[in-house]
Amino acid sequence: MAGINLDALLGEATTRPLTYKGQTFDLPGELPGAAVAPFLDPHLGLVDLITDLLKEEDTYDSLIDGAFEHLKTRPTLPLDLLAAAKAALDSLLEEHADAFYALNPTVPAYFVLAQHIVTEYGATLADFFGLGASSEDGGESSKPTSPTGIPASTPEGSGDAPETPTSSDSDASPS
Repeated sequence: MAGINLDALLGEATTRPLTYKGQTFDLPGELPGAAVAPFLDPHLGLVDLITDLLKEEDTYDSLIDGAFEHLKTRPTLPLDLLAAAKAALDSLLEEHADAFYALNPTVPAYFVLAQHIVTEYGATLADFFGLGASSEDGGESSKPTSPTGIPASTPEGSGDAPETPTSSDSDASPS
């Protein structure tokens, strides 16, 4: 039985450096599930909150207004989010977390770090919360525009710009 070789399928994961206040910390090469898990905890309810907000609100301003309305009914949400963010960061920094926290990161540092972690690992919030578009739309497959699909070769010069006469060409009279 061949089995599944995740090492071969995923490739070698190299660490990703995080530098703050002159100190560099190594983040894992791949985003650990433990870094996402705190945000998916059903007690936090973030998945439902974000899903509801995205369904109800159609502009950025209305999304922010909706979030503030939810905060009125869940006043502990900001502290719960901070706890989830700390747990996620703990899983990324592992044994170096205390050294990072000893640098007393600022609130803006946490926000910038959160934004860049998402982009660094190539994920979006929609990916985390399963809000991305489905690849299965149930529609018919499109048909190729030609019987052979993509032509084996493109005719030479087919994408070239048309020749324009130079100023010296326009001076020459036709014979």
